[in-house]
Amino acid sequence: MENKISAYLVVHNESSKIEPCLKNLIGVVSEIVVVHDGPCSDTTLEICEKYGCRIFVREYKGNAEPHRPFAISQTKYDWVLQIDADERLSFELGKELQKLVNDQGMDAYSFNWVASINGVPTNWLTKRILFRKEKMYAVGFSSCSG
Repeated sequence: MENKISAYLVVHNESSKIEPCLKNLIGVVSEIVVVHDGPCSDTTLEICEKYGCRIFVREYKGNAEPHRPFAISQTKYDWVLQIDADERLSFELGKELQKLVNDQGMDAYSFNWVASINGVPTNWLTKRILFRKEKMYAVGFSSCSG
């Protein structure tokens, strides 16, 4: 039996970035949950509707962290993929996700995160973004300081 995967995104007016992300998830995950941080003033939600996403609009907080526990609680399946609107799964990783979640000995996976730091591309950063929901938890913070 294959395990199903829920993906979730926490977004705020991401119409310029979100469609390639959603296209990238079709055929890889069984559902996509989108939580919008506050009222939407662009076409983000219409784009999400086009891809069959389950959409929730929450009170504006100014960052994703306060919404993550809620987003995870709205997912239907045991395995959860956390992804941002400007992120994409590589073709190879998309093909391998089903094998990864069928491994009964694993509860979470971290992946290389290709980013630019001061304009220099790097792939040494990792993010734990695929996890078995029953084994993980998320703490949402109402504000960030720094």
